[in-house]
Amino acid sequence: MHRGTIMSDYGNFNYNFHNILRIKSDVDLGTPFFEVDDIEPDLIVKVVNDFEVPRSNNTIRLGKNYWGGYNENYIYYCARVLKQKLKLYLCNISNHEQTILLCNKNYYRYVKLPLVFSLPFITVVWKVAGLKALRKGFAFQHSACIASGQDGFLMLGFSDTGKSRTTFTCLLRNNDLKYLSDDATLLDAEGQAYSIFTRISARLLKFLGLSVPFKGKVGILLEDMMFPPISYFIGQLKSTVSNVEDILDKSRIQERAKVKAILFLEKGKDKLEELDKDEAINKMLLQTKAGLAPHFSQVPILIYYSYFNSDFNLYELMEAEREIVTKVVEKADCFIVRSNNANFVGPIMRIISKV
Repeated sequence: MHRGTIMSDYGNFNYNFHNILRIKSDVDLGTPFFEVDDIEPDLIVKVVNDFEVPRSNNTIRLGKNYWGGYNENYIYYCARVLKQKLKLYLCNISNHEQTILLCNKNYYRYVKLPLVFSLPFITVVWKVAGLKALRKGFAFQHSACIASGQDGFLMLGFSDTGKSRTTFTCLLRNNDLKYLSDDATLLDAEGQAYSIFTRISARLLKFLGLSVPFKGKVGILLEDMMFPPISYFIGQLKSTVSNVEDILDKSRIQERAKVKAILFLEKGKDKLEELDKDEAINKMLLQTKAGLAPHFSQVPILIYYSYFNSDFNLYELMEAEREIVTKVVEKADCFIVRSNNANFVGPIMRIISKV
């Protein structure tokens, strides 16, 4: 595997996330708002027909499916499914050079099947992108964020708590509020929140009373009829059907805001109270590990890469993530917002009006 052979043919999609992350990709990452004409990338993402990784006397096999070498800045995954080889390759994430991430088409296709237990390629892309951001001092947080002027209000909750519904309901209720994110937000140690968003689900469109494409309606119907894990794969029919800028005017989308309040959304007996800072830090870290599934510390290819390359220490990176989250919390007010019927809008609007 020679770096030049990968870089000679760049991807079709160019993404620039606030000059923090710059990605060239063969595959659509679902964030058209951040597409640009051209960039010098931090991360190159490719799907190719096939590739081979030359092995030397220094090549070591870990477990059944991973190969690498000490301080050689790459890790290679190869597994057989239905007599087909599924391949994944990661290079140069432990330094400040361009990182290369690629898979063969078999991996890209077959990992979507229910019986294949490797991570989908797009999931791996986002985990690698998150680590690139973290090495620059920015951390992804499983959260939604809206802004009032330059004040940001970060809303956290486990999946299916209602972050996205609450975000858009607040925006529809108050035209002065701006959208930053509804599922993941990028944070820095100065307490700034940066917009990161992908596409909106058909189920959310339905909740908001907006038009749902036929494919989305079929996906919702089939998902409701099936049991896990089949319902998860059926649900992919409707998972990426609309872009944020198709729902909101671009004037309602804001790139950054200073986090003034952090709101932990919970389903239960109605309650609104301030939260201790130390507890808020731990809750933020836990919700990111659970919500951005899997967290980068649970991605096998990154674990094996870290095993071979001592300058890429996952434990140190997790500490760096904690430091960023701690500094964000120190600069913000923290609240528990609990609701029996998952209607968090009233308490949130009261907090926004007071801050």
